[in-house]
Amino acid sequence: MTKEILSLDLDSIAIGGGTQARVEINQSAVAEYAEFILADGELPPVIVFEDGVQIWLADGFHRYHAHRKAQQTHIQCEVRSGTQRDAQLFAAGANASHGLRRTNDDKRKSVMMLLSDAEWSAWSQEKIAKECGVSTGFVSKLINDPSLHREEMGKSATRTVERNGKTYEQNTANIGAKQKSTGLNPIPSVFDPVPFPVTPADEALIGDSDEPTASLADAYDEMTIKHDLLEKEVMRLNAICESDDKLAASMAELTKQTALVVYMKQQADSKQGEYKARADAVTYWKGQAEKEKKRADRAEKEVARLTK
Repeated sequence: MTKEILSLDLDSIAIGGGTQARVEINQSAVAEYAEFILADGELPPVIVFEDGVQIWLADGFHRYHAHRKAQQTHIQCEVRSGTQRDAQLFAAGANASHGLRRTNDDKRKSVMMLLSDAEWSAWSQEKIAKECGVSTGFVSKLINDPSLHREEMGKSATRTVERNGKTYEQNTANIGAKQKSTGLNPIPSVFDPVPFPVTPADEALIGDSDEPTASLADAYDEMTIKHDLLEKEVMRLNAICESDDKLAASMAELTKQTALVVYMKQQADSKQGEYKARADAVTYWKGQAEKEKKRADRAEKEVARLTK
């Protein structure tokens, strides 16, 4: 699959093709990202799939809306060759190990995207779990939930099941049959428009998780300490800069540094408990913190020079 990084017009990217795997957009996170963008910060590229006719957004909806909020016209995109279905399948597993932590409702929607499809619903529970970035037990609970109508989980009457190292075909036609006369509403299509209510950022980051987590507490504490030190340094330099209009340029630089530090801490918080992604992120953000400390030192020297 070919892919390249391009700057694309926001209006050229389709976001309504059933490729949004989250239940709702976190408006607080969008606002924070928008502030970071306005402070000349650079967010990772979003991931899109191009089929020759349309460009489908598969990963990065919060970044997309943040660029809109910041009144940007273009966004950096990792462009991959693929169809709308490729984008939908990729979206089902997006954010499993990076970005804002998914809620159980987000995971449930991802799994239901596959279970509601005639082709994907015939896959084994293990394969569905792998594609969605959830546990096999999570998939199994949804499949065996008596409140769900089996006819909405694709048209296939059989499912490939792997248990104890053995693979066999399971007839699912009669599973949940007693519920057909209960009058329950059918499961809505994953392509139906879904409203995006506001969820506080801290709730979206905490959530409940069905997967085991591994904490990088030491690395997190180290980044927090660096953040506090940088924040105190910025406050001290602000006090100096406020006394002299000639240091307006230094103030602008310090404001940018503050936004960068806040974003770094928000990123660290959002990835708490995601072991692999946090391990990579810690290495990156430690380097960023060192760079920002050096830039703060240079700004301090400039302040000292101008105040002599």
